[in-house]
Amino acid sequence: MGESKGIFSGIRSGLAAGLLAFAAIAGAAPAGATPIRVVIFNFCGDVGYLHAAVSSGTARLKTMLENPAGAVNLTGAVIPKDGFTVDIVGPAAGGNGTTTDGHALITALATHDVLILNSNTALGNLFSTGDKQTLLTWISKHGVVALHGAADSHKVWPSWDSLTGGLFTTHDVAIATVVADSVPGNVNDAGFQAINKGVEKTASFNEEWYSYQSTPRIQTGVHILTTLDEKTFTPSSRMGDHPFSWYRESPSGGRFYYTGAGHMQELFVNNPWFRRQVYNAIVWAAGTPSVSIREESRPAAGPANARANGSAITVSFSDPGPHGVEILSLDGSRVAAAKGSGAQTHSFSGLGSNAVYLVVTTAGKHRSGNLIKTR
Repeated sequence: MGESKGIFSGIRSGLAAGLLAFAAIAGAAPAGATPIRVVIFNFCGDVGYLHAAVSSGTARLKTMLENPAGAVNLTGAVIPKDGFTVDIVGPAAGGNGTTTDGHALITALATHDVLILNSNTALGNLFSTGDKQTLLTWISKHGVVALHGAADSHKVWPSWDSLTGGLFTTHDVAIATVVADSVPGNVNDAGFQAINKGVEKTASFNEEWYSYQSTPRIQTGVHILTTLDEKTFTPSSRMGDHPFSWYRESPSGGRFYYTGAGHMQELFVNNPWFRRQVYNAIVWAAGTPSVSIREESRPAAGPANARANGSAITVSFSDPGPHGVEILSLDGSRVAAAKGSGAQTHSFSGLGSNAVYLVVTTAGKHRSGNLIKTR
């Protein structure tokens, strides 16, 4: 069987207990936790360049997903209601990270929702014809987050190059600036807003900057997220319009995200632009309902408004009649509770700083919950 071509043309464990507790209070009856199941492919082809950030970056991504509420630079991020599970195919740390056979990934796909490709150079050399078809079929209905070297297939897999939208040609190490795309057709799209939520509109940092054979912007269905400002460094291969991260969706539900960033190990550790956009892309790629975690809730319709004030949480009720409020930790344990009637404000002090709580309010038949992060 030949490969499918042009398939893109034309949540889910660390937070499970606390949020399932809210689901029970609110009257929902979930059958069980359904975390976003992530698999990270930690190999590259034995003829490809092995990035140091394959193993170290994978470990950082796993830590970030397993504890997103406590991760650095994720304030205000969207967190899946049941968290994540993270499996790694390939050496979790150390080892040479190369292989001639990627079949282990193919067998893992059936039990996962999102595939992260962490600079898997020479990807086209790792799969049989049948495994390539299986992978492309899976991608057409699931989520992929591809980083940096994933666009360097060694030009032996045309279908993959078509899917990614950009084929690596040259690179330059320098401090340069990325800028959020400003084309209205991109900016107004729901995917653009979800993946760029909380991401700086401009960011300058040291990286190995990729240039591509042609601009991904001309590819059918590609939405550009950020571009590389070529005026801020001297690329050996100028593109003019230089997209640097983008996404596309397939008619059958697949979601594909790519960023040229990910060469430098420090980006996985403390670069807010990179960490936040990649994190957002993982949640977006899963395509599942999620809840928002924020430092301070916004006023909204309903009987109560909860907000953080330092290490305290204040909940204000405006509607008449009896009400109640519970503060739950993310393991589902009750931290504090109060009852009252009518317009009233309850303040819960002495809470942990920089911690996340589930605030459940009840007034009449109306029940709601917010994740609130203290400061």
